[in-house]
Amino acid sequence: MRFAMSVKHLSMEGVLLPAISTVCVDSSVSKGEKLKNLETVKDFVKAKREIFLVQYLIGVKKDELMRIENLQLSEERKLDKAESRLEEDAVNFDRFLKSIDRGTIDALKQVEIESKSKLDKVAEIRKLNVQIVTLRRSV
Repeated sequence: MRFAMSVKHLSMEGVLLPAISTVCVDSSVSKGEKLKNLETVKDFVKAKREIFLVQYLIGVKKDELMRIENLQLSEERKLDKAESRLEEDAVNFDRFLKSIDRGTIDALKQVEIESKSKLDKVAEIRKLNVQIVTLRRSV
């Protein structure tokens, strides 16, 4: 009497599980049945390998997705900070332009005062020159 192991598949929650049993094998078991049992084991191992690879790929994809989401959050924070700095710079630039405008207006007023003062002095110098010329003629 010979013994052989056969693999039967049991389904538990959609996953194929082997149910290995030892049975008494008669000499009447053909080579075809033995090959079929061997192919069943190969199919089982192949299916388990494929399940593992798919689960591994799912894990890798989940990790990559989390990494990308974290990167996105980081970039959004950087963008928010950059927008805040840009708004702050715009406010500071407006203040700078207003101070330049005030400085320009003050400088123009000062130029007008200086120009008027210069014109007044030039007019007084002409008047005095006319008086000098008149006094020289009269002497």
